[in-house]
Amino acid sequence: MNPARGPRSRSEIVRWAAIGVAVLLVAVLFTLGVGLSQDDEQPEGLAIGAGSESVRAVSTPAATTSGSSMSTDAQAYSRLSSHADAGWASIQPVQGQWAVQVGSHVVLSPNQPAARPSGKATVDSAPIVLAEYEALSDRFAFGGTQVLLVRRSAYGPAVTDDQFIFVALVLDDFGSVEDAQQWCDQHYSNLAEGANRDAACSPAQLQRR
Repeated sequence: MNPARGPRSRSEIVRWAAIGVAVLLVAVLFTLGVGLSQDDEQPEGLAIGAGSESVRAVSTPAATTSGSSMSTDAQAYSRLSSHADAGWASIQPVQGQWAVQVGSHVVLSPNQPAARPSGKATVDSAPIVLAEYEALSDRFAFGGTQVLLVRRSAYGPAVTDDQFIFVALVLDDFGSVEDAQQWCDQHYSNLAEGANRDAACSPAQLQRR
C-alpha cells in the first residue's frame, strides 16, 4: 500500500508545482502590462499639463495688459482732476481777468463710462491730455508765467459739454485782450494768423459762473 501512494504523491507535487509556476508567470506578466500601460499614458498627461500652462501663460498677460490700461486711464484722469482743482483754486477770486487758452480737450471719467458728451466733440484720452499739459507747463511756465489746468465748467460763459472739458490756461500780466493776443502772436508765430492759430492759442476772459 505505501509504495503505491508514494508515486501518486510525487506526481501530485509536480502537478501543483507546475500550476504554481504558471500562476506566478501570469501575475508577473500582468504586473508588467500594467506598468507599461501607465508609462504609455504618462506623456499624454504631461502634454496636457504643458498645454494648460501654455494657455495660462498666454491668457494671463492679456488680462494684465487690460488691467494696466484701465489703471493708466484712471490714474491720468485722477491727476488731471487734481491739477484742475489746484489750478482753479490758485486764481480765485475770478474778477474778469484775461488769460490765454492753449489747450481744450473733452475727457471722460473712467469711473463714469455711461456719461457721454451731448455734442459732437472729439473725446481724448486722459494720458494724452495729461502729457500735453505737462509739455505746455515745461514750455511756458517760467519768469512769472503760470500754466494752469482748469475745468471749463468752472467759469463762464457756459459752453456745450463744458462739464467734460479740461482747459489749459496761460496766466501772465495780461491787462487786455490785445495783451493776450500779442502773447499768442509771439509764441505761435509758426502758425499763420487765422483759424489754426486761434485753435492753438486764443485770448480768454474768465468770468464768474
